[in-house]
Amino acid sequence: MMKKIKMKMLAVLTIIGLGLLVVSCEKENVLVDDNTSDQLAKSIVENAEIPLDNLGLLLEPEFTDPDVDADIEISNDGIPADSELESVDGKGIISPKLRFLLDKLDLSPEQVKKLHYSIVKYNKCRHHLFLQLKKLNHEIIAKANQKKHELIASYKAGKITEAQLKDALYKLKLHTKEVLKTNPIRKQIIVNLHKCHKDFVENVRLILTKEQWAKWVKWHKQGGKL
Repeated sequence: MMKKIKMKMLAVLTIIGLGLLVVSCEKENVLVDDNTSDQLAKSIVENAEIPLDNLGLLLEPEFTDPDVDADIEISNDGIPADSELESVDGKGIISPKLRFLLDKLDLSPEQVKKLHYSIVKYNKCRHHLFLQLKKLNHEIIAKANQKKHELIASYKAGKITEAQLKDALYKLKLHTKEVLKTNPIRKQIIVNLHKCHKDFVENVRLILTKEQWAKWVKWHKQGGKL
């Protein structure tokens, strides 16, 4: 009898262990800290001189309104298109805007070599994080669309009026916006993006002379122009 009980307990523990393994795999490289909101605020301040591109949209993506005839879709999440993610393949491809700047800096061969390495490392880091963020954004929107379909089904079944449906869809929009803004895993990914960005900027600062760095800052603040 005791042997059977032990076997059952072992089976249960094994199932729990597998469950935890699945969870840990799903959240790979996204370790959420209890103070993620504080970390996010701090990281924004630390990157104030050269902030992340499209930070506002990364924090609060734009999406289409819930509609009876169309699903909710993210219209602008601030994440570069795959073609704009430089050096995703690790070959150190540099965007035309950045190439324009580098040509103006009169870099030494040693500086070119160091910058190339830093750009490759940075682009690999941010590409991985952007993919995580995009996946999570779509998961949140998918849940919102599921709720939208349930509301429409209730309306068609006569359980709620048209006015109630419109009100519920508006509240769904507000709720979805709040979830995108406050989701702790999204915040942690953006904190990680800030760290990746800060490390890259610090590397560039060390590689360049004071005059070259001043041009880099000016170029960034003027949207890729000198």
